Amino acid sequence: TSNPLAGNWENTDDGMKLKIKNNGAMTIVQTLDESTVSVPVEYTIDMEHKRFAIHVNEEKLATQAEKTKKYSQQDLRDVAEGTYEYSVEQNVLTLTDSEYGSQKTFEKSGK
Repeated sequence: TSNPLAGNWENTDDGMKLKIKNNGAMTIVQTLDESTVSVPVEYTIDMEHKRFAIHVNEEKLATQAEKTKKYSQQDLRDVAEGTYEYSVEQNVLTLTDSEYGSQKTFEKSGK
């Protein structure tokens, strides 16, 4: 079965972008204080239970924190890490934080 989350998604509220590849790798692009930060992460997906877990690669995170100089590894981890329940309807992806219940909505984008 193909990965229902593969592709590019954009949050209409805060502009966060998810670039999800089929191979368990993804990039989160987030604007923090007018700087755009790109965080490479890994994920696992459980299509049966509709769960999506984002894992931070510490080495890549350290490299990215060095590049930005402005943000610590913890800042970047806060952007990225978490376990979510997901649903996809038409071109809208909803991620619900498993711990806090907060939701983020993303629209599929061609970019």
